[in-house]
Amino acid sequence: MTLVVDIHSHIYPPWFVDWFRERDEVPCVVEDAGGDRLLLFAAEDGSASGPHLTDEYTTVGAKLAFMDRHGIDRSIVSLGNPWLEVFEPGPAVEMGREANQRLAVLEAETDGRVMGMGILPRAEPDTVANAIEEVARTPGLRGVISSTTIGGLMLDDDRLVPVWEALASERVPLMVHPMMARLPAELTGYGIALSAGIGFPFQTTVALSRLLLGGVLERHRALRVVAAHGGGALPFLIGRLEGTHRPVDGEAAIRESAGRLLLDAALYEPEAVRLAAELVGPERLMFGTDHPFPNADAARIAGAIRGGLSDVQAESVMGTAATAWYDLADK
Repeated sequence: MTLVVDIHSHIYPPWFVDWFRERDEVPCVVEDAGGDRLLLFAAEDGSASGPHLTDEYTTVGAKLAFMDRHGIDRSIVSLGNPWLEVFEPGPAVEMGREANQRLAVLEAETDGRVMGMGILPRAEPDTVANAIEEVARTPGLRGVISSTTIGGLMLDDDRLVPVWEALASERVPLMVHPMMARLPAELTGYGIALSAGIGFPFQTTVALSRLLLGGVLERHRALRVVAAHGGGALPFLIGRLEGTHRPVDGEAAIRESAGRLLLDAALYEPEAVRLAAELVGPERLMFGTDHPFPNADAARIAGAIRGGLSDVQAESVMGTAATAWYDLADK
């Protein structure tokens, strides 16, 4: 039987929480009647929102219990939003190194069930590239996660060439995940439905579109760029993006470049899974739950995968693809 591998799973260990407890602006950790609360979103009216950091968010034990309930064999676990983009570049380098060392031990501590994903510092591209090479040499780390910018630079910025070269040469998968700390008025209210449900995928869609329009995936063909949340709205809007872009001579078609992306399949509906599979191919889709956030409905996500694809394709998405793209067979 194929292993079930969750490539999109987060954790907020106590040492990571402490880093944000010291901040006095969003994102930060505050204490209220419900305990520690991570304020992720700041609205224009001065209010802030975010989850209470229960054991479900902070402990490996809760992660393993969630995996057991849903038949998940292995999880590739990253620290949760907001990572290190909000810290000063100098301290962020050592913070990233410390975080990656702590994450690397998870695999040994859980007998291979929980594997750590590294994070990138907010730093100059050459320094970020060095961090990627360190991750590649560190047993127990599987890829890296980033917000929709790297070192404060948008993904089509020419200064990121050393980062793309390091990722490609080291075969390190990069998960691109949204991080919206400041919300426009239109995305406030209704819990996280607008901020995380709509704002997050929109931010991903913009970042991926810049990646495609900038030709990054064509110039660095060995890249393994994994887009969170099914690539946002890109599978639905790819035709419109093509229709509004006038390529220069010799430039690859947008749809062709998009086929080089990897996507998680945290999409909840069979129709959405089919659209994502049509864009990149089912062999480039991978199961992800977004645990421990409230939308981590593993049964619904798995049901959408099985309802939207053939049995063979669904088996690939649930684990075979991740085994290949994250080089898990040799680990």
